[in-house]
Amino acid sequence: MLKSRRYLADIGRDITRSIRALVASPGFTVVALLSLSMGICIAACAFSEMNGIVLRNLPVVSKPDELVALELPATYPEFKRYRERSDVFVAAAAYLAPVPFTLSFAGHKERIWGHLVSGSYFSTLGVTPAMGRLSRRSMQM
Repeated sequence: MLKSRRYLADIGRDITRSIRALVASPGFTVVALLSLSMGICIAACAFSEMNGIVLRNLPVVSKPDELVALELPATYPEFKRYRERSDVFVAAAAYLAPVPFTLSFAGHKERIWGHLVSGSYFSTLGVTPAMGRLSRRSMQM
């Protein structure tokens, strides 16, 4: 018990000395605070990105642990070869992004960005529409 009190007293003295040193040199304090805040911001953004992409499952996909993604761009003939390999893949889907689209409503036009997807895109992910129906045509280039 005595060691823990001494340890807390030492920490209190260290904090007091640190605050006095920071107050004595405001230029260093500003640079240190900016550096720390930028580092914390970058680390938080990186974790948020990793959390959204790698650590969490996709909420709308029925079997996210069975998905395989090719990170390299593939041509349409390569996609067709992957799609035909039913011994390796249950299904295959392709997308092209980002693609600019222009929406027009009541004379007002707006540019949005979206994806062009293959006909099997949503069924491969196990996603069903909340309303309406999905395209039945397959991707042709």
